[in-house]
Amino acid sequence: SDELVYGEYQGSDGVILTGKWKESTLSEGKMKSELNEEFTGSFNPDGSFAKGTFRSSAGDRYTGLFQTNLYHGSGVLEKNDGSLYIGSFASGVFAGVGVLVKPNGTTYSGTFENGLPDGFGTQQDQTGVTYSGMWSAGRKKGRGNLDFGDGTSFTGEFDKGLAVRGSYDWGDGRITDSYQDENGEWRDR
Repeated sequence: SDELVYGEYQGSDGVILTGKWKESTLSEGKMKSELNEEFTGSFNPDGSFAKGTFRSSAGDRYTGLFQTNLYHGSGVLEKNDGSLYIGSFASGVFAGVGVLVKPNGTTYSGTFENGLPDGFGTQQDQTGVTYSGMWSAGRKKGRGNLDFGDGTSFTGEFDKGLAVRGSYDWGDGRITDSYQDENGEWRDR
């Protein structure tokens, strides 16, 4: 019926589409753009990505679900800077529950909103310092525990990424209640 069923098509915009076609639209296969972007997987009837693997011109590689050609749903993103994210996406950014491993070895596991840690999560850096607690817009905010990895820890309230009041456990049986005054100086209660 004069329709492409399987094969390759190059559009006037330089995009090359290869694979299985259904009703004049690529349903499964590969898309390669002039910008050296590649997608391999299945396509929606409107030609947008459904699920598969996308490699950006910058070298990032994402495997998972899409909505209107944006990362959306479950997926894995390996960025060219060496970071790795496994979890949920919404409209192209981290959202929901996931694990982010940065190139320096810092790992965050917890909830994300708008691409940033938000809600409950745990972060451990390469030195072994671990924070478990609440986050807001990528910063520690609310109740949390900071374990320094050497037997000492701080439990209390955090704001703007910093401890503001709580208890410091010195690791030798001593516990000190502390807070920051209006000048940012630490005081014991």
